[in-house]
Amino acid sequence: MKKFEYVDALRGWAVLMVMFAHTITKKPNLIPELKELIAKGAYGVQLFFIMSAFTLYHSYHSRATREHFSTSNFFLRRIFRIAPLYWLAIIYYLWQDGFGPRRWLGDARFVSTENILSNFTFTNGFNPEWINSIVPGGWSIGIEFIFYACMPFIFSRVSNLRKAFNFFLFALVFRILVINLLSSFHPFVNDVFWNEFLYFSFPSQFPVFALGVVLYYVVIRGQGFRDISPVALLSLAGLSVGELLIGGGRLMPNHIMVSMSFVVAVIALSRRPVRFLVNPVITYVGQLSYSMYIVHFAVLHMMAMMGLDRIVRDGGILNHMARFIMLLSLTVMVSIPIYRTLELPFMKLGQRFIRWRESSPLSTSLR
Repeated sequence: MKKFEYVDALRGWAVLMVMFAHTITKKPNLIPELKELIAKGAYGVQLFFIMSAFTLYHSYHSRATREHFSTSNFFLRRIFRIAPLYWLAIIYYLWQDGFGPRRWLGDARFVSTENILSNFTFTNGFNPEWINSIVPGGWSIGIEFIFYACMPFIFSRVSNLRKAFNFFLFALVFRILVINLLSSFHPFVNDVFWNEFLYFSFPSQFPVFALGVVLYYVVIRGQGFRDISPVALLSLAGLSVGELLIGGGRLMPNHIMVSMSFVVAVIALSRRPVRFLVNPVITYVGQLSYSMYIVHFAVLHMMAMMGLDRIVRDGGILNHMARFIMLLSLTVMVSIPIYRTLELPFMKLGQRFIRWRESSPLSTSLR
């Protein structure tokens, strides 16, 4: 088994979780508890974030001493990896959904030029009306790019597990201060829209990325609890107990608690990849996961246009499973050619460009 096959497998499970959650119809014939459980699949995005931080930290660290332009190369790799498909998605979803009002525009009446430009420049994560109003699920891409922007600074400061755990605590406190402060504002007519933006926002997801850095030092560097400050461990315990007493997700919201569980699961799979969870099929799904994430929203739209909300008459769990199987099958069929003709060629193009930069006369003279 390949050394990091479990990483691709976890990306596969992440996209399957998200798709399973998004398969729910507007009026499902499901008991509330089951509907809520299915909706929890949306936490697959947090699994994406953790694995992204983990792999990027490993990649950045391994190349820092081998490349002269390591920082700029890092951003180039991200652009060549993420941008082509996302830019194409912007064009497609504007064609599909138009420029008119929609739920994710908040109080805005139409998709503005500034909104479109923010998506092309990956700055959509800073504005509630831009973060998720063009490409469905685009909020996660915008938040990823904010983390990318912070990555070189974080890498220069966080060099062991002790510092990584302290960084995680800092991110937790930062989230508490910023989100609880912003929660007192009511800038939109619909408070639900504002609260959803606060959940999507970078301060809210910052601790999740920090957990990926912690994971790197545990899995790749083999550091353990003895390397973490006792004060830091007690602080985390205190925040957890405080959440139990106060409630409401003010200190440790569900998406962070779930993310901490994901970290434990990743550590376990890195040591012993369970065949059911890590196998060639789910690993290949993980390789397709970015395309699948972008594409499945379009497939859902197509299914809705064809009246496929109810494949099984009762609209219950069997209907949900049938819709999920159809969504998965169609999404994979579309994603494979996109991955092969768009994602892979641009990744290879980026690699060739970086090799050219590193071997150029300027690079040689600066070494």
